[in-house]
Amino acid sequence: MNDKGYIYKCPLRCPINKHCFVIKLEEQLTHPLKVLLKCAAKKEDIKVEIGGKHPP
Repeated sequence: MNDKGYIYKCPLRCPINKHCFVIKLEEQLTHPLKVLLKCAAKKEDIKVEIGGKHPP
């Protein structure tokens, strides 16, 4: 097992400069996944997409 795994964090620009943890997986996502994340800055659920292509 790979102890490091794949860590996904919120891809959005944060007004309080945080990089919130979304999920840690044993295997890398092969397709983008849309999730709801409780935003620490906005105090509500926000929609984010993880596992897609990384921006250049």
